[in-house]
Amino acid sequence: MYNWGLTLREEHYQQKGKGLSKNETIQRLPVLKAEKPWLYEADSQAWQQALIDLDEAYQHYFDICAGKRPKPPPATKPIKDGQPPGYPRFTSKHNRQSYRYPQARRIAISGQRIRLPKVGWVKTVFHRPLQGKATNVTVSKTKTGKYNVSFQVEMERPDPQPKA
Repeated sequence: MYNWGLTLREEHYQQKGKGLSKNETIQRLPVLKAEKPWLYEADSQAWQQALIDLDEAYQHYFDICAGKRPKPPPATKPIKDGQPPGYPRFTSKHNRQSYRYPQARRIAISGQRIRLPKVGWVKTVFHRPLQGKATNVTVSKTKTGKYNVSFQVEMERPDPQPKA
């Protein structure tokens, strides 16, 4: 989805001379789903989150251009696509893959299992107990084919005491 959004935004800019916003890109998802019914097999919020991540990558690049962020260090390998440093790049399906459920309340945990929307119940090994309220859940696939689930939690912490 990230690559589709990147292609869509680049083609739109080349044709019209102006970019697409995050919302305009997300509004084109139903048309894409009609063309590719297999997209219904995954959670719609995960697709939307990929496009939101793409928009954040563009904002990061524009901040670099405006001098609000430091320029990234020079690449160790030559960049083949000819884009400037910091510009969003296409992702490879052969590298680490991940998707995020932005609403963790849709995730259920029962014992050593987790229920993911559109996936169902999955056996899970928890390395530590969850503390706090989960806000995001990210499912990642490593190059070796293993899956990891990461929880972003919100919790109350006492203010740190200043050192004497």
